[in-house]
Amino acid sequence: PNSFQCTVKNTTRSIRRLLPLLTIENSLRILVDLFMKGTFPKEIGYLTDLNFLDMSNNDIGGTLPSEIGLLSKLDTLDLRSNHISGTIPTEIGGLPNLQYLQLGRNKFHGPVPTQLGNLLRLEVLDLATNTLATRLPTSIGGLTALTSLRLAENGLTGTLP
Repeated sequence: PNSFQCTVKNTTRSIRRLLPLLTIENSLRILVDLFMKGTFPKEIGYLTDLNFLDMSNNDIGGTLPSEIGLLSKLDTLDLRSNHISGTIPTEIGGLPNLQYLQLGRNKFHGPVPTQLGNLLRLEVLDLATNTLATRLPTSIGGLTALTSLRLAENGLTGTLP
């Protein structure tokens, strides 16, 4: 398959410019320059052929939109070290190809969605250094491909499933 890789400097405007390319390309990877500021754009949901998204180590705030769940080809989602807040969208649990989910060092709060247990290909789950609370869902115990689990520095209780 064809592939396209780019570096995005202004996320919302650049994502809108990338949309016409997706009709030609089968694979898309997005890496974002360091020190990007702003909120996470809902338009990311339009990039349905996206398979790799690394927006780590930036200054992104706001919440992670539920439209992230539209990226069914996504295998890597790396949003570490930002200021993203709110709850982790349950829609992430519907991403069948996800292997790397890195949401550590943000401001996520609330429970860990039970839907994350649907990510049967997940190898790396990093939720460390947020303010997640309650018990870890038992569905996480079914992630048999998991090789790395980072949960430190949260308010999680109980034992690992």
